[in-house]
Amino acid sequence: MGNSGGGTAVIALIALVIAGYAAIISTGTLIWNIILGRRDKGKFRIILSVNKSSIGKRNIYSLVLNISNIGRRPALLTHISIKYKRYKLRRVEPGGFAFENGKRLEESESYTCANEITYESLNVLSRAKSVYAIDANGKKWKMEYIDFENFVSGVKTILEAEKNDS
Repeated sequence: MGNSGGGTAVIALIALVIAGYAAIISTGTLIWNIILGRRDKGKFRIILSVNKSSIGKRNIYSLVLNISNIGRRPALLTHISIKYKRYKLRRVEPGGFAFENGKRLEESESYTCANEITYESLNVLSRAKSVYAIDANGKKWKMEYIDFENFVSGVKTILEAEKNDS
């Protein structure tokens, strides 16, 4: 019986080592899950373009929107916003690119739509500063700079061609 105190100390030490090992493993798992959660979320890539077509002497302009989910999880797109120079962020109204119940995009899925716009709208779009896709969590995904510059230069090219035609 004199040796039982040493046995409990060994058992307590083994229990402490196992508890410490479990704490290290669970903390590592938590950190790993946080990293994966941040990395594996939905991400949007936005491409806007303006197309011009003619019916007789009437020119028709359409704003074409392509949004791709380049992330690793599904994402819910709620609307598109355009920020103009000297103005705050303006949400595109329901006649434009707004999605009543959101548009769910699975991993690697794209969505394309087009809206007819007026010549006056082209003038406004030429003053755009940036374009955002906004998801259900309120996260703003900004259009990449090179895509945005191509969009604005395309709008300005159409405006100059129209000016030269008149």
